[in-house]
Amino acid sequence: MTVPKAVAAMSIAVESAMSDLRWDGTLDKDERQWLLIEALCRELHPLGQVQVPSVQVLRETVKRQDRDEAIRREFDGRNYQALARKYGISKRQVRRVVDRGRDH
Repeated sequence: MTVPKAVAAMSIAVESAMSDLRWDGTLDKDERQWLLIEALCRELHPLGQVQVPSVQVLRETVKRQDRDEAIRREFDGRNYQALARKYGISKRQVRRVVDRGRDH
């Protein structure tokens, strides 16, 4: 699975904020939110303007990437129809997934 740079940066930011000694030392929700916002800004700023995906879009993207990786692993050169049925997509889409894997 390939994780977009912005998502990786957000993950690093959350980990950074939660490992900050002030995170456990404060019970104030506002303080924790600011620690998280500061960490996000620190991690995302070097990337320039970043579009942050919605959670739904992110989950769908990761799910699709995982499905595509599975299709490429299971592809044997002749099983387009079987993979299309298994994953609920068209044979044409299976071909696209397989072809994209060859491009990389």
